[in-house]
Amino acid sequence: MSTSSAAAAAAAKLAAVIPLVQQLYANSLIGFAVATTIYGISVLQVYLYYRAYPKDRLMLKFTVGLMFLVDSLGTIFVGHSLYTFYVFNILKPTDSLNIPWSFAAEKFLVTFTCFIAQCFYAHTIYKATVNKITVWLIMFMALTSLALGIVTTQEIFDSALSVVSTRKFAIFSGLVQGFAATNDVFITLCLCYYLRSKRIQIPSTHVMLDTLMVYAVSRGVLTAVAQILFLTTNVCLPGGTFWLPFHQVVGKLYVNSVLATLNVRSTFALKSEVQLGTAQLGTLELSAPDESKQDDGRIRPIVFGHSATTGTTDTSGFNTSSMEASDKEEKSFP
Repeated sequence: MSTSSAAAAAAAKLAAVIPLVQQLYANSLIGFAVATTIYGISVLQVYLYYRAYPKDRLMLKFTVGLMFLVDSLGTIFVGHSLYTFYVFNILKPTDSLNIPWSFAAEKFLVTFTCFIAQCFYAHTIYKATVNKITVWLIMFMALTSLALGIVTTQEIFDSALSVVSTRKFAIFSGLVQGFAATNDVFITLCLCYYLRSKRIQIPSTHVMLDTLMVYAVSRGVLTAVAQILFLTTNVCLPGGTFWLPFHQVVGKLYVNSVLATLNVRSTFALKSEVQLGTAQLGTLELSAPDESKQDDGRIRPIVFGHSATTGTTDTSGFNTSSMEASDKEEKSFP
């Protein structure tokens, strides 16, 4: 009788956890599929960066390499946690409600990736504006998010999945995503304000800066929306695992946003050359492909000159100070 009672209790316990395990498997698998797709784009972005900008500053190359390394480790750790769920615990579904060490470590790596990306944008804004107050505010929110992320990682390390439903974890986790999302919005507003203030009355540069603002807004919206959805599903749906896909994707979005910001430089330089080349400002002297970049990897300023046969073109009214301002803008971004 006791044996049958124990078997019935075990069956009831198993029936109770099966829906939770199914939800965990489904959300983790969907998140991993989307995240690895974005990771593949990151691999291509890294290849294009090191190929196109071999003369970039060593610190910038190191930052790209570090972000890619952290992102790769995070992908491996998620793969290990899924292998634990689907293979090691296949006959012990109740054990799937325990958080593997690899998933806890990946949680920290995502927070660290967010921190690196926001530091990158803080440095970019500082170079463009030399506004220490803005930079310190960005760094404060980034450091706060990182510190709280370490706390949440410690909470879930070698713990049951139910820990994410506790009030303490919800508060700390909500603050992590809240600070990160707020920082993303603030960085986007700063970039747009800087680009807006630097617009000059040259049509080609006008269009280029408008396009750069679209890129800045797109970057901020993607990461901020991912953080907000992560926050909403984590706090508003306690006990569930619907936050998993957003958690796995958000780190990859940060990596791609930084890489896209770096790789887009040559694209905008090429567009400005084509647009300025159609204006009647004299003969456009374009450098050879191998000589189009400065020692730091940036595109060289466009040089205008006059050939002996262009005497009919009047450029006396061209504002050279505006052109110098345009050159300074190109050097300051990113």
